[in-house]
Order: sequence, then structure tokens, then C-alpha cells
Amino acid sequence: MIPIPKNLLNCAAYIYKSKPDADAGARSGGSVFFVGVELEVNKEYKYFYGVTARHVLKGMDNPVFRINLDSGGCDSFITNRNRWLGLDNSYGDDLAVYPIGPEFEETAFKISYVPMETFLSEEAMINFFPGDEVFMVGRFISYEGTQQNTPSARFGNISMMPIEPLSFEGEQAHEAFLVEQRSLPGYSGSPVFVCIDRTQPRPPLWLSPVNHPYDPRRHGPFLLGVDSFHIHDYEPLLKDSEVDYGKKEMADPKRWVRAHSGMAGVIPAWRLANLLNSPEALTLRQEADEIATQLKRKTNTI
Repeated sequence: MIPIPKNLLNCAAYIYKSKPDADAGARSGGSVFFVGVELEVNKEYKYFYGVTARHVLKGMDNPVFRINLDSGGCDSFITNRNRWLGLDNSYGDDLAVYPIGPEFEETAFKISYVPMETFLSEEAMINFFPGDEVFMVGRFISYEGTQQNTPSARFGNISMMPIEPLSFEGEQAHEAFLVEQRSLPGYSGSPVFVCIDRTQPRPPLWLSPVNHPYDPRRHGPFLLGVDSFHIHDYEPLLKDSEVDYGKKEMADPKRWVRAHSGMAGVIPAWRLANLLNSPEALTLRQEADEIATQLKRKTNTI
């Protein structure tokens, strides 16, 4: 696993139900990360979005991002629920994006973003396999920081490719990678990245690389997708045996406790790209493009 680039550590923030919750660092909500999409005409500008898993926003009127500041500490960014894209589940994925706009880059918030060019495409999936290393950056709610956000990284491997739709606890089945990454609640909505180990031979040729230089365009990190759900198992509750010392037996009546399987479902990056290229999102970027063009004309920079 390569050391995680600083810009990817800073692309994640936390999401809360309200500003008081954000100020207090309440143990609720999930993770959000930022994506930058290049404008079509004025390519020097990017349009920014906040991205999370749709289920994180359940019960939230106007979700709040808690974001670090350049000057230190953190502050709240209050969103308008009516502006979120994907909440109506029209695209069938556990995804939601918030259009922030091109001006966000010039605020006092200390963030970086994931360029859309680094999204793993469906066509490029043939270059990746179970066992490839992944990491995600998000909110570890047991130690998330109070004076400022301190996103943490979790590590793992692709366990199963998105061959068939997956579902969890009554949610609609959707396309997803199965990833073993020691994920926990609170990381929902986190970005998950995949890397290619340049030092190891890979299928189909299995040729041993010889001093092959690291190239981010070939080796990543690439955005694999968005952390969506965690798969649980159920274990029987045991008690000490009354007839066989040192042994355990099923409690009576039978009871079960939920156990963490270590497996998580990750919505593929190309599904997020579909939402970011939806008619609603394209319209907002076109409007921003037109404003940028008009500003250039006023300053005679065209």
C-alpha cells in the first residue's frame, strides 16, 4: 500500500443532523467527501460537490457539513435539503450529492477534492481483481476530533467484484463491490480508493515488474466508490455449561447478538459519475460555465 497522499486525507469531512450536533461532535451522522468536476468551456474552473451515502441523510432536514478551517479549528456548512441530488432514489443507488458551486474553493474552509478524472470507470474494471488493496478515509466516531476533524484511514482488499446487485437490511439492491476493509458505522459515505501494487506481477501475463516507476495514471489511487453498507453476522449468545466445566452452551431461551463480518458494500465510482452527469447536475455546471464566461468578458480575459 502506498502512503496516502495528503490531498486525499483532506477530501473528507463529517456530516451531522444540525449545527448544534456538528458543534458538539455528536455521535451520529456519517462521512462526506468532496469531488471536483471540470467545467466544459472554462476548464480552469471546477464545480464542487459534497458526496455521501443517501441513507446517511435519513431524518435530516438540512444536513450540516463540519469542515476544517485554514486558520485552525472547524466550522459548519449548512446545506439545503431541497438542493440535494439523488435523495428521491431516481437513480437507484445509495448515493446523494450536494452541488456547492465553483466559488467554494475560495472560502476559508481547508479541504481538497477528488478529481472526477480519477474515478474508476466500468471499462477499466478489467484491470482490477479481488485482492487489490483499498483504503478509505472517513469518520471514526470513537475518535473523530473535537476541535477539528481528524479523518482516519481504514485498509483492506477487494473481496468480490460487482457481479450482481447487493442489498442490506431491507435497502434496495444495487451494484456494489464487496470489500473487506474493517469498516464501521460512521464511515458510511466515505470515499474508497484502490491502488495497483507496481512491485507485484499481475494477470493475465503475470510478468514480474523490474524497477517499474510509480505512475499515478497507471497505479492510482483511483476512486473505487462510496462506502455504503456494512454486512453483519449474528452469533448465538453462550453461557457456561452447567454439566461440563469450561465448556459453553447455547443460552436458554436462544438469543443472538449482532457481529461485524468485516465486509462492506461499496457503490462503484461509475455509478457516482452517472449522478454527477445527470441532467440536473449538468444544468448547474452549464450555468456556472456561462457565469464564468461573462466574468471573463467583463475583465477582457477572453
